[in-house]
Parts: sequence; structure tokens; C-alpha cells
Amino acid sequence: MKDWRQTWLKFKGGDMDAFHRIYVAYFDKLYAYGSKLTNEHSVLEDSIQELFLQLYTRRSHLREDVNLEYYLLKSLKLTIYQRLRRKERIIPSGLANEDHESSLFKFKIENADEQTDKEGNDELLQALSGLDPKQRELLYLKFYNSLSYKEIGDILGINPDSAKKQVYRIIKKLKHNFRGFSIELFLYVVQHVKKS
Repeated sequence: MKDWRQTWLKFKGGDMDAFHRIYVAYFDKLYAYGSKLTNEHSVLEDSIQELFLQLYTRRSHLREDVNLEYYLLKSLKLTIYQRLRRKERIIPSGLANEDHESSLFKFKIENADEQTDKEGNDELLQALSGLDPKQRELLYLKFYNSLSYKEIGDILGINPDSAKKQVYRIIKKLKHNFRGFSIELFLYVVQHVKKS
């Protein structure tokens, strides 16, 4: 969002148009991330609504210098897990069960242009699907959402250095297991990751 700071300050002052712009700008991104945390669409939709309601009611207490995307992603994850815990649909630690986790944070390509090597894309997607869900979430937050290692660490409950080392190890593993792996191809895939 180009005029993010101005919009954020207007929102904090109670401007409903600014609130609407934030909602519209981030809803799809939140829905995409949330759908990777739970496959219960009603829980996801209710969590997003709850998040924006809390955002609006607490607006005067929010910092002026917050990274809005990071704040929203982290808040949505907490809101979803709290809602699921209340429904007793996940284990107490806040982590989904193994079967549920294995279906999340899958990478798919959509709208790939004709010139890209479909076979190479398929091989890369297969290599990515061989990662565990936490590794895929790390890559998703780093490359799809462009969060800093500090922000990623905060969302995942690990320190920033650990987040950075883990991303490095994942990239190294992908390079080792997939001979055609290049960071350029990976970033291309991330840019074309299915958002729903």
C-alpha cells in the first residue's frame, strides 16, 4: 500500500474509509495465509472478521509505526488458534494434527506463462511438497509475504537468527535434492503460488 502511513494514521483517528481500504487491501492475503492454518472456512472467515473488529475497537491503542502486514498475519494466526482451541479442534499446544498439517502450506502454480519449463516447475513443486509444514510456512512467510526474519521469528515463536538459519538450510536442502533448483525459479513459483 503506497500511502500506508497516511491511511494508518487516518484509521487510528477513526476514519472509516481508511479502515475499509485496509480491509480491502489485506483481506485476500489474510484469507490465503489463514487457509494454510485451517481448512475450516467458517473458522477462518469468523477469525478474519474478529481480527478486523478488534483492530477497529483497539485502534487508538495501536502503535503508529507498526508493520501492518506482519501485525495482521500474526494476529490472524493467534485468533484462529484461539478459536480452534475453544472448539477443541486442535491439540492444546496450538499445533494442528499431522494429517491436517500435511495438507497445508502446499505450493501450486497458477497462471504460469508458456515459456517456463512446466516439467521444472513440477519438479520444484514436488521438492517443496517434500518439506515439512513448518519449513513450508517459513518459506511462505519469507518469500510470499516478504517478512523480516524478526517478524517471522515472532510469528513462529523462534528467534530471528534461528528463522534465518532455517530458511538457509531449507534453500540448501532444496538445492541438494533438486538439481535444477535456483532461487530465481523458486521466486517465480512463489509469485505464482495459488492464493486460495
